[in-house]
Amino acid sequence: MLDFAAAATQLRSVAYVGTAYVAGERTGLILEDELAVGQTWRNTYEQTKAEAEALVRSRFKSMPGVILRPSIIVGDSETGATTSFKMMYWPLKIYARGLWRTVPGYPDAVLDIVPVDYVAAAVARLAFDPAAMGSVVHLCAGPRGSATIDQIAHRAAGYFGAPQVRYVDHKLFFAAVRPLLFMTLWAASAACFAMAAPIATTSP
Repeated sequence: MLDFAAAATQLRSVAYVGTAYVAGERTGLILEDELAVGQTWRNTYEQTKAEAEALVRSRFKSMPGVILRPSIIVGDSETGATTSFKMMYWPLKIYARGLWRTVPGYPDAVLDIVPVDYVAAAVARLAFDPAAMGSVVHLCAGPRGSATIDQIAHRAAGYFGAPQVRYVDHKLFFAAVRPLLFMTLWAASAACFAMAAPIATTSP
């Protein structure tokens, strides 16, 4: 895509949408002009996003463009409509159905969530803003707009009429509970697959 953009004769700009989580496991103030400062990453998603942004940055020396770093994108701010049910949606789904109410984490942990219409409007505007060319912009809720896990859990409990969530230490959960849960789910799915597999027959 970068080569395609570089070959364009009347290119106005390139808008690259990455993620705020290129910061990896860094804490504290994260500046928009910072990228690789020796941080480590929690997963390959964060690492490859950082590598991709570094590549885009290197090409912006010869083409106009802006890098956008949204945080956790959720549904429309007015209707709640979404086309992706990843991130916080699947935990809310199983919680609403009464299947699970244990949260691996701390109630005061902050989730930086932004609605998709906010991100789309920012991309459309900044992509053609001459003042934004060559810059990096965080599209995040920030300290004033973010919510804690406990605030979201209380809203969900009230909306779904579900019992309040219970919190467990995330280190204990990922070390002991999650492997056991995955083994149980894998065994259940394997059993379902075996029952659904066709039985081979031979002609007389």
